[in-house]
Amino acid sequence: MKTKLLLTCALAAVMVAVGYNEARAETTGSLTWVLTDDGVLIISGNDAMPNYFDYGSNRSNAPWGTHNFTSVIIEEGVTSIGYRAFEDCVGLRTIYIPNSVTSIGVYAFRYCRALDNITIPESVTSIGGGAFYLCTGLKNIAIPNSISTVGVQTFFACSGLKTVSIGASVSTIEDNAFSSCTGLVSIVIPPGVVSIGNSAFSGCSSLNSVTIMAETPPALGVNNFIASNGDRLHVPAMHVPTYVAALPWRTVFASIVRLPGA
Repeated sequence: MKTKLLLTCALAAVMVAVGYNEARAETTGSLTWVLTDDGVLIISGNDAMPNYFDYGSNRSNAPWGTHNFTSVIIEEGVTSIGYRAFEDCVGLRTIYIPNSVTSIGVYAFRYCRALDNITIPESVTSIGGGAFYLCTGLKNIAIPNSISTVGVQTFFACSGLKTVSIGASVSTIEDNAFSSCTGLVSIVIPPGVVSIGNSAFSGCSSLNSVTIMAETPPALGVNNFIASNGDRLHVPAMHVPTYVAALPWRTVFASIVRLPGA
């Protein structure tokens, strides 16, 4: 209750500071949105955000899509971020996602190249494929423990991405999930992962440290790790023989060794 009250007060302060004008408020589905004079988009209500797609143009038709804004505040009560909700919002840099949101739709932030700061709360249990497609400004991302699948092309070509924290509940990394993340330097794949899809880590040219914590080698699709700088896979010491004997792991990496310090 105290946290919610503090958040409400903070949002109210933001609205006053940036020139909130209630007369300009508009609706989208059962939600309300308003764009402040200083480029802050505020979305409020107690329902799911609609999906946004124009079949004629094959693009998002979100009502705020023609406006310029740099920040988004989604208020507590909104339960989802819709399909293509912020696609092509090229000026968007930061977004606040509350704990009431449980899903992020397909292509929700596609082409948001300026987006450099986002925290995904533990309340989110699904992230749609391509959600952060070509978000080249992202530098780090933490996938929460509430997520079980990193979907197809979720972080495709996020070339500025340097660090990724994959939650302990992730079991599947789908095709092209991190493909062409050319700035990614290292990756630790948690023990619960059982499947890594085709090209999930293809084109990651700066990747020089790969660690897999799983006892049993995950199923590995084609075209993974082939363009990376690293040729060494780190696994827990007791599992080295298992990986050395496993295809295709023993052909993908020149050497499979125990974790440093283990």
